[in-house]
Amino acid sequence: MDTNAVIEAVNRFVLKPLGFTRKGALFNRHRGEFVDVVGFPQNKAHDAVTIEVGVQHDGIYEILWEAPPPRFSNDAACIVHAHLEELMEGGEH
Repeated sequence: MDTNAVIEAVNRFVLKPLGFTRKGALFNRHRGEFVDVVGFPQNKAHDAVTIEVGVQHDGIYEILWEAPPPRFSNDAACIVHAHLEELMEGGEH
């Protein structure tokens, strides 16, 4: 299965209508000081993805890292995050 097609479909039909912007396989939605983050890293074979979700808080980020928050966040910048494993055809979790 082409994971790029799956990511594009999720963007088009789910995330974009909810106000998310896209940078590759990473999506952000800003709500005040909060940033909702969704990522779809692919495995090496490009036949499965992991869904990463999280929430970044700009104020907390600045306090912890003593730097301005990134313009486009990933799950590593989040105060809360989770990984949903192998959500593709044949996935185990």
